[in-house]
Amino acid sequence: MKKIIILTSTLLLSASPVLLGAGRNVQVGAFAEGETVAPIDNKAPVASSRNFVKFVTPSDSSRASVDIPSTGTSGLIVWTIPMASVPGARRAGSGSESDVPKSQLRSPSGKVLAAESAESTDVRARRFAINDFSPEEFGLGVSRQQEVLHVDAAEPGIYTLDLAMPAHGAAYAVVTAEPDSPIALETWAAPLSRRSSDPISLHARIQNGTSGVAGGRVVAQLAPGNGPAMMSVDLFDDGKHQDGAANDGHFAAQIVSLPKGAPTGQWSVKFDASGTAGDTAFLRTGSSGFVSEPDHARLVAGNTRAEAVESENGERFLRVSCVAQVEQPGTYRFDVLVGGDQNPDGSRAGVAWAESTETLATGRQTLSVDIPMNLVAGAARKGVNIDVRLLGLDPMGVAGRETIDFSLAQRGGQGAKVRE
Repeated sequence: MKKIIILTSTLLLSASPVLLGAGRNVQVGAFAEGETVAPIDNKAPVASSRNFVKFVTPSDSSRASVDIPSTGTSGLIVWTIPMASVPGARRAGSGSESDVPKSQLRSPSGKVLAAESAESTDVRARRFAINDFSPEEFGLGVSRQQEVLHVDAAEPGIYTLDLAMPAHGAAYAVVTAEPDSPIALETWAAPLSRRSSDPISLHARIQNGTSGVAGGRVVAQLAPGNGPAMMSVDLFDDGKHQDGAANDGHFAAQIVSLPKGAPTGQWSVKFDASGTAGDTAFLRTGSSGFVSEPDHARLVAGNTRAEAVESENGERFLRVSCVAQVEQPGTYRFDVLVGGDQNPDGSRAGVAWAESTETLATGRQTLSVDIPMNLVAGAARKGVNIDVRLLGLDPMGVAGRETIDFSLAQRGGQGAKVRE
């Protein structure tokens, strides 16, 4: 836990009057022994999937079929979910128990789990009903009643799920999973937090055990919040799209900007991958996401500085400053994290920290905090890394991030070297 040494700006009055401003609150402190400063994580966490998701909307005959590739290396789970709404659906179901369709599962060899059957020894499959699901707890527009088919030892090849749907035209999500299959889809997006000027990098890696799978196809769909997809993007494994070597199973694409009029806030990315591993076809669906930050403020690149200063009464401080371009006035927090020696995982030994919360007006604003030199001097003689972040509190959002290096052997400060 961080040790708070100085709590508010009023306690800094005698030592550092240049820090004070109207409505400003400053906290400065030291990290507890053993605490670390993590590097800025510039990408979403990697997600791994052995699932495939297909949305089904009714035809005029209220019937549909879904082909389900099976690698034959795992059991198979087929989960049919009546949806209150489906992206791209013409009509929406009510999400009630009456939306549950009658389903029939046919194996690659032609064996059948009939719609009226609870299980089949031929198909080695069983049917389960889920009646106590509470979708409102998770914010899902799905029915309380759903159906799951479980195949103990799936055959390799194509299973077919035949659905006879209610006449009123409910929509469905069919989720299939091979939980023990060696074929997995890993997905991520970067940056996790991006401004309108930042490009978006999408990544997908198709793995068969520890080896990459070449020759597949990956398509990503980007959607704001819980809304419909606003764009579809093909990913490439050609060595030309920040995807590593060509044909190594790592697919990627870069998006310069989101569509015109795209909202800020949380965005989801759905990845659909298809291909073959040996003679076996597979389908996988993965997910990721990012936050498109509003352009309320930004750090002006190259203007973040660190320097040793001395007050009139002889007290010494490490002053960290930056320049912010504020487009929307409000309450912002200027965070400074000082890290020492770097650990093998990229983190650094925690040295000191400072937070300054204040109301900023529109235009260019210079922000600074002073950290007592006795908190940082030991580490600063060898050199420290300073992580600077500007956060919007009202309005909410990440306004900018930069890092700089500083050493007491230097004269003056050093400009930011990561990114705005």
